[in-house]
Amino acid sequence: GATAPSAAELEQLASKIKLLKAKHVAIGFLHSKRHPEHERQAAAYFRDQGLAAFASHESSTAEHGAERWWDAILSAHAA
Repeated sequence: GATAPSAAELEQLASKIKLLKAKHVAIGFLHSKRHPEHERQAAAYFRDQGLAAFASHESSTAEHGAERWWDAILSAHAA
């Protein structure tokens, strides 16, 4: 089944994002329609790290994952 990322995984990703000097992050997890809490957890973590986070389940009502992910990416890019 789908599992949420661990705190260590989120910390590692946040470190890499900060090294790239990115200020926005798009989050799109497989099965996010069924388990939006995983994206919520990641978005909250990144926001606590000072990043603008755009989760696919927040950015779109599209049924298919790829469409939701593109909506999150475009939202992050436009911010």
